[in-house]
Amino acid sequence: MARHTPPVTEMKLGRVASPSTYLAMIAIDAEAIAAYGGTDWDDAKQQDVGDCGRAHAQLQRRKFTLKVGDATGVLAEIGGCGMADIYRFGTALVIPEHYTGDDDAEAEAMFERVIATHPTTKPVKLGTVDVPSGVLVLKGLFEPGTKVSPAKAKRGPVVLADGLAVAVPPGKFDVWTERFKKEPEGAWGSMSSRTRIVPAGTKLKEGAPIAELPSAPTPKPGKATKGERRIALANPPWFATGAMAIADDGRAFAGECGTAHRVCAWNADGTFAWQTSVGPVEGKSPSPLLQLVGDELIVRPYYGDKLVVLDARTGKRKRQLTLPARGSDVLVVGKQIVLRPSHEIMIASYPALVECARFAELYVSMSGIALAPDTRSFAAIGHQVHVFDLAKRKHLRTWSPASKRSLWAATYTPDGKVVTGDDEATVEIRDPATGKLLATIDAAPSRSSKPAISAIAASSKYIAAGRLDGCVALIDRAKQRVVRELDKHHVALPDTGATFLAGVAFGKDGSLWVSAGPKKAPVGLTRYVLDQ
Repeated sequence: MARHTPPVTEMKLGRVASPSTYLAMIAIDAEAIAAYGGTDWDDAKQQDVGDCGRAHAQLQRRKFTLKVGDATGVLAEIGGCGMADIYRFGTALVIPEHYTGDDDAEAEAMFERVIATHPTTKPVKLGTVDVPSGVLVLKGLFEPGTKVSPAKAKRGPVVLADGLAVAVPPGKFDVWTERFKKEPEGAWGSMSSRTRIVPAGTKLKEGAPIAELPSAPTPKPGKATKGERRIALANPPWFATGAMAIADDGRAFAGECGTAHRVCAWNADGTFAWQTSVGPVEGKSPSPLLQLVGDELIVRPYYGDKLVVLDARTGKRKRQLTLPARGSDVLVVGKQIVLRPSHEIMIASYPALVECARFAELYVSMSGIALAPDTRSFAAIGHQVHVFDLAKRKHLRTWSPASKRSLWAATYTPDGKVVTGDDEATVEIRDPATGKLLATIDAAPSRSSKPAISAIAASSKYIAAGRLDGCVALIDRAKQRVVRELDKHHVALPDTGATFLAGVAFGKDGSLWVSAGPKKAPVGLTRYVLDQ
């Protein structure tokens, strides 16, 4: 007898969060799922991994009780801007319009409270979806209009190319959305709107919270870590520090994330030296990239095709160049400059900026261009690591990370090894001459959810891996493991809720610098004297 395949019904609900984001909800029986190849699909293993994979595994076993943490549900891809969290409070699933800061556990806990306790503001009902099987699939759309489409039934195996299955009790669910005229804000950022999925017939009362929670505990003041010294601007006009550069004599330079694109300098004793602006730029953009070349500070604003050269001693502008291509990365080495226009690598003369070589066939997706200690070669990262001979302007070799994850940062050790960090806190060390893997190190051994490594640096003794949770993992190269974790280096971006850690660097004296200052004075740097 032929096996019965339950139908799949899909309902497009219209705009949910941002003006360009729409949501489709699918009521689907687990038996109708033939495959799920979401964002965590591992080509090598031919299986789902991470949260998406665990959700799929639950579906395959027909267990619909997936739960992550005490309040968080599962990840869902809503629109095309990134991963949005679904929070579970009682019988309600809640999707906030917010760039999640869940790499920072403390900020995420505060954010969860705001999601649950913020008063309901003029909710609008988008529609009702019938979920007979206990599995709900959410999909982000870019379709115009806000009208509710009629449900469409499909029979037979269904391949889900995006979206994520969420475990819910079988039944009918109402979908409500609300936008906040006055956005709730906190250390975690701000929240523009909130979408709620609740059992059909649930009454939403304006002014009422989603859930009643006990009072939040009062946070204890942080203590300085051993060997720590912080420098920051008094009454800073900036809202976040991004990239930095450290001179051999101990002078420090930092760049602002924001429209003015300010650059600040401190003397070797930590006293303020100078500040200047290389902006304006569009929006609250990431920090300009900084590179010290002798007595010149090369400043690359993140957007556009401008390159500004400052006198590192005074901050005065020496000249401004127009680059031959737009792109966020630059590396000046003698009379040559390495650029990353789009997803390519280009080498040009400096300062004439005449193109000398271009490598269009090698995909470079992230902001990692690392210079070898002898300055004759460099490495650039994308899905793979590409090594180039700078003197001969020639591509030497390419390798893929053993972790099969996306690479976010790269550097060289003083003895010429290539070090990379990926989006699940894995550090790899390789011989650039052969591509041979020398070591694989977990840079977040104390965490079950692995944050991405957004910045990395190496000395003769240590590797410093700056993670998106605001922690710098100090790795002993001889022991090949984390020996110290330096936390609370969060840089929060207002109006987004995102946090990041954009820079780590070792000084010539072996000290470690981190591109973040104390809370309430975020424009600054932290210096650690190690081995004390």
